[in-house]
Amino acid sequence: MRLLPSLGLTLLFSLASFLVPGGASGQDCPEGRISYVFIDNWDIFDLTVLEPDAKIRWFYRAANALHVRTREDFVRKELLFRSGDCFDPLLLEESERLLRSYSFIGESDVYSVPRRGGDHDGVVFTRDDWTTKVNLGFRIDEGVQIEGLELSEENLLGMGMLARVFFTKAKETQDLGMEFQTPRLFGTRLDGRLSFGTTRKGNFSEEAFTFPFV
Repeated sequence: MRLLPSLGLTLLFSLASFLVPGGASGQDCPEGRISYVFIDNWDIFDLTVLEPDAKIRWFYRAANALHVRTREDFVRKELLFRSGDCFDPLLLEESERLLRSYSFIGESDVYSVPRRGGDHDGVVFTRDDWTTKVNLGFRIDEGVQIEGLELSEENLLGMGMLARVFFTKAKETQDLGMEFQTPRLFGTRLDGRLSFGTTRKGNFSEEAFTFPFV
């Protein structure tokens, strides 16, 4: 009978530790906590490094205007730490690795800034790459003949989704299809991919679900 109160206190403490990040006591975070996470997501080109009267400034400005910047909430969901978590340098390094694994992020840097009292602020910097691509295949044989065309967007709506349309035509093959990929399917860590189309042999479709290394 004496074990029941102790068991109840143990369950209560476990529940409190689950609800409060890092546990109920500050001693659970010997290196402090993450106070705040700053996201600094940049366009493709940094116009501040160009001279105000640079002749090609309009080109870089137009490219930034056409490009949809990676959304802040997408970057934040990729991080392995949140405000209130115990500070762990390894989680910052792994978060940077995850961001760099995306082809549409050209540069990423995740680091911490110490605060008074032993806590830290997390700073996440990213810079996008150009993601809209057009590939045209052709051959010169009794005139110019188009053999293939591919249009793709690797960061649709700034949410990390891939949309691709392709057409290939040769003497023995003719493929026409679409492909769609999305990370964090339905809010999980799963990546989903769907492709479908038609060939000379008939229709095809393919679905795949993968769990990336985290």
